[in-house]
Amino acid sequence: MIVQPIVAALELFRPLSLPEFAQRFAPVGLFALLWFVLTLQVYVRGPIALYRMNPGVYNPSFHLVTAGEAIDAEVQGAVLQAEQALVAIGFAYPQRVTTRDDSPLSAVETLLEHPANGDLANVDAMIDNHPLATQRFIAWVAYRTDFADGSVLYTGNLEHLSHLPVQPGHHTVTLPKVRDPVEVYRIHRARVARMSPTVAQVPQSRGSTPEQRLEFATTQWLDSTQFQISCGYRKRSTNGVRLTARGATLSAWRRLFPWKQITAWQARRAAAEVLRLG
Repeated sequence: MIVQPIVAALELFRPLSLPEFAQRFAPVGLFALLWFVLTLQVYVRGPIALYRMNPGVYNPSFHLVTAGEAIDAEVQGAVLQAEQALVAIGFAYPQRVTTRDDSPLSAVETLLEHPANGDLANVDAMIDNHPLATQRFIAWVAYRTDFADGSVLYTGNLEHLSHLPVQPGHHTVTLPKVRDPVEVYRIHRARVARMSPTVAQVPQSRGSTPEQRLEFATTQWLDSTQFQISCGYRKRSTNGVRLTARGATLSAWRRLFPWKQITAWQARRAAAEVLRLG
């Protein structure tokens, strides 16, 4: 009775012959091979699909939203609520802009600035009707503070992670679980306060007229696009800008395992650290 369990245990550690090994682990090997083939296919086809996409615009053609312009009710409600909350805590000069020409407008961005603190704010709301969109309606806020050494702090609550390179000195934290724009700004100011003792803040303004604010928004877009071109992610084309082979490959791979999970983990860790200190 005692010998049989001992013999069975020793059998587990007995070296296997090649035929025995193949027979025992054939199902595992087949599964691993299938997983490898499917993963490799996605890693190859993903960059090709992105590379073949139609070019994007180089100049986004922002235009001012007029007072009487029709706006989708869901977009209008989200933007108006955030605008009122930010104006109540000192933000001013709300200026609505858009890159779309549909009616009613399905995407609106409001530009604001805080005259006392020197911070910039963006309020965005849009409806994404793309067939592959994972979320139909998206709304978020983002705050920006600039410093004398060229560094920039961004704090927002956009739920989507970026797959594009980050400019040196730009420090972004996204808090998708914090939906209150006032609370997001409180956390942003806490980040600014921790950095201010070591480097001076440079107050920012988009200008004093709607046209100047519109030009500021366009310049920011172009600066971001030009950075992507300079680091080899995008290139100019006759119809705008498109991803390079390098940009298509890295953009696709960052959406796949394990890079997607690593990026999400890094974002969660940064958010948790900010929430703990804020």
